[in-house]
Amino acid sequence: MSQNIYHNHHIIPTHAGGTDDPENLVRLTVPEHAEAHRLLYEQYGRKQDYVAWKATAGIIGREEITKELQSLPRSEETRKKMSEAKLGKKRIPRTKEHCQNQSEAMERYWTAEMKQKQSAGMTGKKRGPYKKKSLKQLSLPS
Repeated sequence: MSQNIYHNHHIIPTHAGGTDDPENLVRLTVPEHAEAHRLLYEQYGRKQDYVAWKATAGIIGREEITKELQSLPRSEETRKKMSEAKLGKKRIPRTKEHCQNQSEAMERYWTAEMKQKQSAGMTGKKRGPYKKKSLKQLSLPS
């Protein structure tokens, strides 16, 4: 039995207009997949291929992948799709009734037992020193 792990690689990446059609997919081992994205990056200079190369090769982790991808400029088409996705979704206004409901929900959640567990978990732990600005904000007016 083979110990290799295989990935499906898009010959033309989806970020470059490629599709999920079987003709556009090839089965590669993980090292081959990383190398394919390295070559695509060197040929076309697309940041998505750079991130795919580094991620597949295990050079960068999940947090850095997310950070890199979020820093990419968005096309006008993507901005439009994101804007349309938000349309029709209304925010709940912060009325007195809404605030009262939230308060009641928190009271139901923070039972005496929960507060006791929270307190027990914090016993013996120290907070860091306060900054002077924070101390001024905490001080009571004279």
